Amino acid sequence: MANTVKDPATDEPKTEKKVRIRLPIVPGVAKQEAVFVGCNTRTWVIPRGVEMEVPECVVEILQHSEDAQLEAMRFQEANAK
Repeated sequence: MANTVKDPATDEPKTEKKVRIRLPIVPGVAKQEAVFVGCNTRTWVIPRGVEMEVPECVVEILQHSEDAQLEAMRFQEANAK
């Protein structure tokens, strides 16, 4: 499914692909907080455990966030010794 938005550079309409995602519920955590994502001037609050459609840019941001968290954990483990 595509959604039409205006390109801020050209002010012309463009379409963006939507993707269905579901953020996992983390076992053992009492308060399951939603995840805030911002892309340019648009924002989303994505609840955990709920399937929803978001633009591809949101999926990319979430992936970059997870990659950065994994890298930070590796760095801490390597430097804790």
